[in-house]
Amino acid sequence: TLWLLAVAAIIAGATSDIVQTVFGSAFVSAASLLSLLVVEAMADVMLVVALTIMTAAELPARTILSTAPFVPMTLVGHLLLIPRWGAQGSTLVTLSISFVGACAGVAGVYAMWMVSPPVGTALRSLAIALVLGTAAWWWPTSGLLVFAKLLVLGIVSVLGYWCIGEFHPGEIAAVRAWLLRRTDSLRLQESSGAAKVVSDATESRNRERVHP
Repeated sequence: TLWLLAVAAIIAGATSDIVQTVFGSAFVSAASLLSLLVVEAMADVMLVVALTIMTAAELPARTILSTAPFVPMTLVGHLLLIPRWGAQGSTLVTLSISFVGACAGVAGVYAMWMVSPPVGTALRSLAIALVLGTAAWWWPTSGLLVFAKLLVLGIVSVLGYWCIGEFHPGEIAAVRAWLLRRTDSLRLQESSGAAKVVSDATESRNRERVHP
């Protein structure tokens, strides 16, 4: 999940280019709001993971207790900030509530199993995210090049995690085994397709010989 920090940072840094490419220059002013909502989505992912763990532990009541207070909090925040700051106020409320929810979810999991996200991994992920987010912001692109930029920076993020040793040997072995299975499956499909073509051609020639 922490790897998504880098993904969120890349998208948040490139929101101006994304908005201009997808929606047009008339909506560029919404890029700042979109960047905050991308970060908010990362907090939502953390909360959902924590709630899923609680549900799997057969403690559904904790999921309700962990999320129910956010509804009135969000309502009050919107009533206070939207009249003053409009869409920006709404975005800030949503981001704040999501961040509080993510913290509450992580705290709830820690209270049950004394397990929390590794601090070292979190700090290294944050460092990579800041670097890549800054790179996405400083690298202006337009048109289809925006998606090329996202792809390149995404590959750089994977290499960055590889270089700092965040991928364990077991994880690397699992990915390698999956890739090998996919490769073998594709080769088998190609072989089956080629064999079918040869079989159809042979059958067609045999019919022509029988019925010239």
